Amino acid sequence: MELTGKQGKSVGEDKGSGAQMRLGQGIIQGMLSRYIHQAMLRAKYKMLEDDSYFGQIPGLDGVWANERNLDKCRQVLQEVLEEWLLLKLRDGDEIPTMGRATLQVRAA
Repeated sequence: MELTGKQGKSVGEDKGSGAQMRLGQGIIQGMLSRYIHQAMLRAKYKMLEDDSYFGQIPGLDGVWANERNLDKCRQVLQEVLEEWLLLKLRDGDEIPTMGRATLQVRAA
């Protein structure tokens, strides 16, 4: 699996030195963090009739949360997003662009 960012630079399974591998892991972590941040900025929340909060991220089907308070709803929504992203990356599925944050998976 190879992960590429917006500029098409690939960061994958590097067989180089430990320092190169740590650098690659840091770049991947930064790309994922940027994507998650951009997605969470787009999150929409509403209070339901039972006084619970519902949150979702438009454009990301299946990424939603429903909790008793807004802070917990935000926390759970981010956890759901992170798990959704891991599944998309694992399966090689297309990941929608979030602002300027883009993730693409290509077979190595």
